[in-house]
Amino acid sequence: MRLRKLILAGAVLPLISLFSCGGGGKEAGADSTNAGAAPAAQYETTDGQLLSSDGKPMLVDFYADWCKPCREMKPVFDSLKNVYGSGIDFVSINVDENRNLAEQYRIEAIPCLVFIAPDGTELHRLVGYQDGKSVEASITRYLQ
Repeated sequence: MRLRKLILAGAVLPLISLFSCGGGGKEAGADSTNAGAAPAAQYETTDGQLLSSDGKPMLVDFYADWCKPCREMKPVFDSLKNVYGSGIDFVSINVDENRNLAEQYRIEAIPCLVFIAPDGTELHRLVGYQDGKSVEASITRYLQ
């Protein structure tokens, strides 16, 4: 039985890494550009919490440019922004450029979508690549 668990763990752990990036990546200060990106929603930090500047709930995408699952997640995030953007602020935060904020939110793997209430309370998080239906289900459950 123990051998079976080890074999399963050996098969599952590589699969997890296909859908999220944990650690590694560029060194601090490395160039990361986001050409063609839409302007981000405005936010502020108060006591280590992200707060929307307009009082809306937020969906925050913690990502890095070098992360393949993050790049694959971007079109999903952008399409949901087009649908729900009037009632929810969609914010993208590059963990390489905002290490302190990533540490405050204990981001250990990316992409990581964090659902935040208007008062700054974290409601839910999704780690790793998510399809649009999974994210949309969480939006309707936690942010509407």
